[in-house]
Amino acid sequence: MGDHYLPEEGNTDTAALAVFPYCRCDEYRCAGGPYEVVPTVVENVTADTMRMCWKFVYKGCQINSPCCQKQIDDVDKIEFDSGTSFQCDKTVVDAKLLLPSGELRNEKGGIQFDTEFATAKFRIAKLEMLGRANIEGAVLCINTVCDCASIFEPNTRWRFNWRDGVEHEGSVIYRYTVSTVPECTEASYRNAYCCDSTLDEIEIAIDPAYEVNYWQVFTYFYLYDTDGTIMQQGTISTQQKSLLGLIWRFAEKTVEQVPFGQELTLTLYTNPSYWNNTNAFPCGPSMFVNESGVCDYQLHGSQVRDGVKLEDSLGQNIAACCPQGVYVEKPDELCGCVDNKLDSPYRLTAYHPVSSPDDTTTFLMEVVGDLDETLPSVDCTTSDLDAIRIYISPAYKYFITGAVYMGVSVNYTIGSDSGRDWIQLHDLLLVPTPKGAKVRSLRILTSSGAASPYLCGANGAGTALCEYVFYGMWDAVLLDYACCAHGLSETTAPLPPAAVEGHQCDTNAQNSPYHVELGTITYDQAADQTYALMHVKYATAGCVAGGDASCCGSDLKAVYFATLSPVVSASTSPDVGASFVAMSGGVNVTAGFGAGTNVNVVLVFGGSVGSDEVCPAATGCSYRLYGGTSFNRAYCCCATDYTWSPAYTWSS
Repeated sequence: MGDHYLPEEGNTDTAALAVFPYCRCDEYRCAGGPYEVVPTVVENVTADTMRMCWKFVYKGCQINSPCCQKQIDDVDKIEFDSGTSFQCDKTVVDAKLLLPSGELRNEKGGIQFDTEFATAKFRIAKLEMLGRANIEGAVLCINTVCDCASIFEPNTRWRFNWRDGVEHEGSVIYRYTVSTVPECTEASYRNAYCCDSTLDEIEIAIDPAYEVNYWQVFTYFYLYDTDGTIMQQGTISTQQKSLLGLIWRFAEKTVEQVPFGQELTLTLYTNPSYWNNTNAFPCGPSMFVNESGVCDYQLHGSQVRDGVKLEDSLGQNIAACCPQGVYVEKPDELCGCVDNKLDSPYRLTAYHPVSSPDDTTTFLMEVVGDLDETLPSVDCTTSDLDAIRIYISPAYKYFITGAVYMGVSVNYTIGSDSGRDWIQLHDLLLVPTPKGAKVRSLRILTSSGAASPYLCGANGAGTALCEYVFYGMWDAVLLDYACCAHGLSETTAPLPPAAVEGHQCDTNAQNSPYHVELGTITYDQAADQTYALMHVKYATAGCVAGGDASCCGSDLKAVYFATLSPVVSASTSPDVGASFVAMSGGVNVTAGFGAGTNVNVVLVFGGSVGSDEVCPAATGCSYRLYGGTSFNRAYCCCATDYTWSPAYTWSS
């Protein structure tokens, strides 16, 4: 099929070779063909790209022709006359054929442009349209580019780079930067001034496999100015679709507005169900470099000469500047978060294990936030908390089965750095947390089989405390956390000062063979009293010989329980001669607990007292255990912790 150029009447032989289509045919008359092509779309796709579409319409054959029946069932090539526009060579950059069945074919490989005749022409071959059902109603679209100076480094001051990719809150996010360099040499192969060109478009290649459903794969974007303000943001739509892949258009920028050392930033969000590799972007094969891990890009702007923007005038067309190039998917490691424990409003407490009947172990911790102390820096004092990394013993690397934060199961990963294993909890900001909550429960669940009773691994200080990193204040431009407080767990239970009799009292709960678990809370209507059962348990396997190592052999002389309601009496089972003293905010129970025994303590409250009126629901009651290494030794061991009731019940 061809355009509507016809040889003179009666001249259907070799004389026709002097005019379009410059080839010998059995039939040149359009009336002898069953189809015609009707223009349907002419539109600007980008500032320098135009799309044109034609629809194949069946009209039947108006004259007897040997080609009529042949073309009804077979159309393989179409040619267009370009007149004297020889400079249009290579301007047809893409062609697609949409069949009536919905099949979309890429016909880019069939494009050819001829300039050896009196007039220019381009053709699209290998269409392979067989049968009228596949021809009638088919739509052919081509994309042509306007005059644009395709230049490369070092003929432009603009640079485009891929920085990194991260997984955050259910998306894989890629970060790109556009910057300038101070030196440039104008291209000698093209009469254009593009060193100091403006910038108004960024275009990146995507894998052809995602060309149709690109909006499902690439979901959202942010475009930031040099000062971090948002220039554009939004859902990926047809406005971002281009021939190369995805494109962003914005108000023109000059090299003076993006000086050397500053940069524009583009962040692109990807649906991980389609692509979840943070180390590589789905860009498809490069047109310039035959290597993996290399992606294409193109920028767009106007020519600038001696500081003056060159624009069309007096009918003279000024070509745009289209810097092209590649970027490598091997970003440099960037770290910019503040690693200062004193700047963080959060702390991690000591932990202890609690066994369950199903032969599993839960390691109980807590995150304490919104500290009242005055901190020396303001950078991270108002940080949120989105992720926690805890360094663990290698023995537990394959035995962790879950993580629970504020009663909600959260995502976690197991990893290692510098030969040390860790568990990292993610997306904690998605967990509903009461406003102003200062204590947040954290539980690490493990299965049986670990060869160590201690969840946490050796830390840098050589003590038994858990080493951790709190991550907060996500930076959407840098795609990293601004705050990463690094520290060791500590005792933070709000209790009165420990008794000190000439020496320091060890408050670390990990250095004690005892811990307390909160059992049932029951209301007796007849007596109008509420009973809270506390299990004081002895287990040497839970004791870590750190700090005052002798506390692992400590006895137990007294227990202080912090409660939200006043205690009217207390008793023990077995009876070990308990006496109690009510104190502000709690009760101190002294008894002959001795050493190596399990004792139940019952705290009695007047009237009906709900569970939340006994202890905070998130942690249970805070407590302090007083003891020493012998009956006559002062209280040198005063382990401080929370009762951590995983499943206490209240009944009436």
